[in-house]
Amino acid sequence: LVEVGEPFSIRYLKIIISKGFRDGEELLGTSIRDIGVYLFRNWARGGTATADSIWSYDPAWTVDSSNETRWVSQMGATEAELEIDMEASYNVAGLNFTFLWGCNYWKLSYSVDPDTYGWTTASEGTGEFKSTVTLPTTLQFKARYLKLLMQKPVTSIYNPDTPGEPGTIVTVFSLSGMVVLTHPGGGGVFGIQSLDGLEYTTLTYGLRQPGQWMLASEGEIFTWDIDEDEDYDFDTYNHWAITFQTVGSEGLNRDTKVTIYKNGITYGAAKTMTQPIDRLSVPNQTRLVLGVRSSAHDVANANAWPPTLSGLDENLKEYTGAPSWPDDRDPVKHGASHSPYFEGSIRRLGLIS
Repeated sequence: LVEVGEPFSIRYLKIIISKGFRDGEELLGTSIRDIGVYLFRNWARGGTATADSIWSYDPAWTVDSSNETRWVSQMGATEAELEIDMEASYNVAGLNFTFLWGCNYWKLSYSVDPDTYGWTTASEGTGEFKSTVTLPTTLQFKARYLKLLMQKPVTSIYNPDTPGEPGTIVTVFSLSGMVVLTHPGGGGVFGIQSLDGLEYTTLTYGLRQPGQWMLASEGEIFTWDIDEDEDYDFDTYNHWAITFQTVGSEGLNRDTKVTIYKNGITYGAAKTMTQPIDRLSVPNQTRLVLGVRSSAHDVANANAWPPTLSGLDENLKEYTGAPSWPDDRDPVKHGASHSPYFEGSIRRLGLIS
């Protein structure tokens, strides 16, 4: 800077360099030859200058929506970790991260609260990673914190303090960005339930995957993943109908044929499922439910995590024998983690028995 402007009072001066010089041979570095403070005397000359790191590239630059900034590890690093706090817990549904100087091995872990629950591995990769790594939207988990471990760097550059000098090449990692996708869905549109809501058969939208219609039930006892493509037809109202037909029984169970219709056309192939003979069939013990998976899911902190903090009845625990909630053996994917509410509108509803 050589311009001389209006005078102002100053004691401390900090210069932030967000994008260092980078030449065609991947030499990266920025140096300051001199700082001149005008108006009679250079008080900066001969003083003390400090930096928290020779490579002080803010990790926040990986999530600053700019492709011009980057995070860079320490020179000579053979392993590095980058941790991101998203400030709140989200239902993560796929993500990607972009290497500028990559690695041969990475591991992504997540946690809602590392001090309390530790870290869980989401995915890992072995190979040569030099650009964008994309994880599928089918990889879904609840998290506030993400941690990316990088090992075995694939890039070496000259030490910026000794550019071009033999024997001064060092390894380094660099990441320019991370994009995290979320999946908030799981809402119940309409269905039938027991009076307390702990038994329910509800048509839901976006529970397992965005755009997917399915029947949801407690403990997966009557759950049906309808084999149809993702549905985003929201330009007009759609007419939905579900029929339940008892087609057989044996002992304490009955076989029920379920057929779903959208605008008068069968939606998915009809399916026959087995359920307890008295489930949702006792007179005066069932009711309709609208706009939520079941009334038992309608609690003040329905989205709190883990579900023990949400106020949900523990009878909604997907795996009843699990010592903790959630548990890897839970058969109801997203049963507690995703919002139970439908964010659309219902115009009319009819029940024929």
